[in-house]
Amino acid sequence: MAGGGGGEGELNLVPYLDIMINLVMFLLAVTANIVQLREAPVLVPTLVSGGPSDQSDVDKKGYLTVAVSPRAISVLTSYGVAPRELLRGPNGLPYGELTQLLREYKDQATAPGQPGLKDALQVVADAKTPYKEVVATMDAARKDAKGDLFPGIQLALGAQ
Repeated sequence: MAGGGGGEGELNLVPYLDIMINLVMFLLAVTANIVQLREAPVLVPTLVSGGPSDQSDVDKKGYLTVAVSPRAISVLTSYGVAPRELLRGPNGLPYGELTQLLREYKDQATAPGQPGLKDALQVVADAKTPYKEVVATMDAARKDAKGDLFPGIQLALGAQ
């Protein structure tokens, strides 16, 4: 019987798949624009041999270490200044005070006759310190109103 109805027809999936592929591509494009991936510039320590002949001018510069704990922020130096401890207040850790203190240290170290500071700052945190406080400490150490403080941050894990 030619032209008769009632036969089983095939389901055409091609238009459905075209629409689904376009929707997936649209969702990927929208998600890529909404979610911005951020990366923090972190300096990785270099490996050098421990011989005395390997001393360079960079090694003669001073360095700062900022230790973050749930209780306080401690700032330690390598050039004879007593360590400072900034205790947690009712509003959390004092990041503004940390920025001011680091600016003072940087200004003192860049005075004539001083050895200077490395541009890298080492941030040490223990496992109990919340990650957001470590990141906030890094942000407070990077720059202030006068400009860059320590653009490179070295991360270290404190004692358990």
